[in-house]
Amino acid sequence: MSAWTRRSALASLLFLVLPMTSASLLAAPATVAEQLRSAKALFFDGRFAEARQAWESVRAASRGPESVSALYWIARCSEKLGEHERALREYAAFLAARPSDRPLVEESRTSRVGLAARLYKAGQKQHAAVLTSALADPSRTVRYYAALQVATLGPEMARPAVPVLLEIGRELVYGSGTAEDILRAAADDLIREAMQGVAQGARQEG
Repeated sequence: MSAWTRRSALASLLFLVLPMTSASLLAAPATVAEQLRSAKALFFDGRFAEARQAWESVRAASRGPESVSALYWIARCSEKLGEHERALREYAAFLAARPSDRPLVEESRTSRVGLAARLYKAGQKQHAAVLTSALADPSRTVRYYAALQVATLGPEMARPAVPVLLEIGRELVYGSGTAEDILRAAADDLIREAMQGVAQGARQEG
């Protein structure tokens, strides 16, 4: 092959390859930052199924805090989609990753309580342990929320919540602020309902 023929063949090859290379650069995968923005936008637009897929992509593509926080948002999407059992597991996976974001940790524990209560009311009593363990949570927000949820589940479930309900009552009386912020709207009725349930259970046992 002559030098001119080789140069002509090389030019033809470059003519074919360069457009494909440019196209592949234009179609380069989104950065993690772009994926995060897209996932958040989808969630706050209420497109939860798409958002969950987007957060799963963030989880797969990133490392460190972004990967861990993606687990939280995946669980939030499942909760919004009404997939309560799946969301319960996903919040557990987030907490098992030992996240450093304390507000998200507290929100996850609170969400797990709400989900477990819904599932318990739907007949899935195996989730009672999530509720009863939350009564000893170090966060007052989680502990108080758990007590108020447990108080609506009948005398047997309500009994372990009584010490926390009394704690709520004391805070409401003496006004340290936390109980008022979390509970004022519903506390009185729920505490009364729980106490009546415990008293009814005691009468039945007697």
